[in-house]
Amino acid sequence: MTNEILSFDAVKHEELKILVEFHDFCEKYNLCYSLSYGTLIGAVRHKGFIPWDDDIDVVMPRKDYDKFLGLVQSGRFSPWLRVQATEIDGYLPSFAKVINPMISVRTERDRPSVPEWLWIDVFPIDGISDSNLKATIMFYEVKLLDLICIVSRLNFHYPHPISMKILMTIFYPISLVLPIEKWASERLHKLSRKYVIGETKRAGQIGWGFGLREAFPNSYFTDVMDAEFEGHQFKIPTHYDEMLTQLYGDYMIIPPADKQVSHQLTASVNSRTE
Repeated sequence: MTNEILSFDAVKHEELKILVEFHDFCEKYNLCYSLSYGTLIGAVRHKGFIPWDDDIDVVMPRKDYDKFLGLVQSGRFSPWLRVQATEIDGYLPSFAKVINPMISVRTERDRPSVPEWLWIDVFPIDGISDSNLKATIMFYEVKLLDLICIVSRLNFHYPHPISMKILMTIFYPISLVLPIEKWASERLHKLSRKYVIGETKRAGQIGWGFGLREAFPNSYFTDVMDAEFEGHQFKIPTHYDEMLTQLYGDYMIIPPADKQVSHQLTASVNSRTE
């Protein structure tokens, strides 16, 4: 066996193939999703990937997210892709990854011993309290739980923020003797599901996000339209401008070179030699 290292463009091409498969599956089973975060900026500003980006993010209302995971568990998803999620394989973070198990990935952010595969992220959307105080308290707790969930996989030598390194120093030794990662994951999933979309006036991505800047009217996640991304048509929010402006400010401005950061991943596909 030899490992073929994929170029930056090849990585994006393979991620796009995963997204196309995911989109087709959502269309077949009438699941609501939309491109989000940097992927959404790419669709609006570049009609494809942000040139220096190597990541794809989508969001789904919780009802559709749960239905998606149920369909995966019933064996109706793609034969060449897998899904990592707490409900499927015990994946600890509060979102899912659609992965290509034939392409291994290493990132500077994680320890070299952590196995990873080329992925796209699928984030569930849940209700958010109408009280800014309650929502803020929840987001601070979520931020801490997020870190605890992945503390054992993080590379301490990576230039994480100082505050994050301090927390890693505290929680990593504890994770070696106590199952705090599993506890944090369970608590995170419970918090995320606290408010059902429709019971409150706003919704958003609870874990791994921007805190209160993630809070939008419920309809922003169900009112979608088609938009071009790398020559294909995918779903984006009809209110993409309001959402991106709230998250990033003037998202049409190209950031300076030192802010153009990718995941710095190395991807390789196993190929058999005769």
